[in-house]
Amino acid sequence: MDQKSLTAKLRELRAQLAATKNADPHTLALLTEVTADLDRLHDESQPSTQEDVDSISGRVQSLLTKFEAEHPRITSVLQQILDGLANMGI
Repeated sequence: MDQKSLTAKLRELRAQLAATKNADPHTLALLTEVTADLDRLHDESQPSTQEDVDSISGRVQSLLTKFEAEHPRITSVLQQILDGLANMGI
């Protein structure tokens, strides 16, 4: 996945997040935080450490597990973003 595709997926994730009505507030707050973290990883002007990447990846994986049944579209977009970051070596 190239930078342009990743940017599009992050935009799609933010749109899906905004459209989510039935998630609990705590989960939405976590998703918002993780989305901001993913944006920072994607921002080439802010170097990320391996510790940052591992932390964010772990939190996204936890959210994926939690969201699989209730929010399949968000789960799909998050997984695509993770795959894209991994393909880019992040």
